[in-house]
Amino acid sequence: MLRLRLSEGFSLTEYRERFGNEFAHGKEERISLFSKLGLLRVSGDRIALTDEGMYVSNNIMAELL
Repeated sequence: MLRLRLSEGFSLTEYRERFGNEFAHGKEERISLFSKLGLLRVSGDRIALTDEGMYVSNNIMAELL
């Protein structure tokens, strides 16, 4: 989760390989909402906070845990 604080975010494939489950499982609605609000971006295999999302990163991470 702390990799969300990096501009490149993290790889969904690496997450699955490391933890044995899909990051987005059960979080689809929240991820979609944050994306629509311009706080989070999903691009290919990566998920990352936008510049605006960095300002509220603690709240986003709490919602995605």
